[in-house]
Amino acid sequence: MGTAFGSLVKQRLAELGLSQRDFASLVGLSHANINKIINASHEAPPPPQGDDLQRWAVALQIPTAEHQRFCDLAALGHVPWDVRAQWEAWYVAHNQLVADHARLQSELTNLRRAAERGTPYDEHK
Repeated sequence: MGTAFGSLVKQRLAELGLSQRDFASLVGLSHANINKIINASHEAPPPPQGDDLQRWAVALQIPTAEHQRFCDLAALGHVPWDVRAQWEAWYVAHNQLVADHARLQSELTNLRRAAERGTPYDEHK
């Protein structure tokens, strides 16, 4: 099953070529608990918070641009199991809407500039 946070951690470990055991040593948790978090076991401890979350971000080399998403997904791990999937789906949809809004805002700006210059707008430029 997994969670979005667990999937993100698993993806970063693969990208870094880092084993779950090595990562567990870096962040001070047992390999078993790391595995439970990644695979969203009901016995898993909740994702880290505060300084522990920052230690995970450093160990996983989370890019600055992705840091907020990493923190948001960790926070979702503290939502009760019976509603977590709904919240994760909402979060994904929300981020897509934010990205779409930014793209549309950029296109609108380009349209206005083209109109001011009196030139045709080519969205593929």
